Amino acid sequence: TLDTTILADGEPTILPNIDEICDLVQQRNWSIQLNTNAILYKEKLAEAIAANPKSFMAIALDAGSRETYKKIKRVDTYERVIENLHKYKEKGCNIFLKYILIPQYNDNIDEIIKFLQVVEELKVKHVTLSQNLSGFVDGVKHADDPDMPESMFCLFTYMVARLQEMNVQWDFQI
Repeated sequence: TLDTTILADGEPTILPNIDEICDLVQQRNWSIQLNTNAILYKEKLAEAIAANPKSFMAIALDAGSRETYKKIKRVDTYERVIENLHKYKEKGCNIFLKYILIPQYNDNIDEIIKFLQVVEELKVKHVTLSQNLSGFVDGVKHADDPDMPESMFCLFTYMVARLQEMNVQWDFQI
């Protein structure tokens, strides 16, 4: 039986019929797995996610500051995203965050500490860690350096240790 609705691939919050989807999901008591950039806040969506304890929203934040977020995402919406995440959390939504470690963008201890502060503020229950060696830095291709550099390994180790101290579940994706 169908009991989970996955809203992903693109930005689900801009779907013209998102309210109707939320109504249907709640009527059937399905859970929602939402992948979003959280630039928009949708009240009905927050209510539908909060209504089912198996539901969650996943956001690739990848930053702990406005400057870094703007460099990575190429939009200046960090404060709005953080504000919306607080609104979703206040409604009772489970929030999962993702941090893709990107060389020369967010691969420094200060940025990671700020990201972990956001995790703590929002009482996030799950963080996915990832790396991206290609696509952001000109001339860098993953095939050129398939193994994680030692400096990046140290940053991941620090993040994992801190997440464990905070009792936050974590996983790693390549």
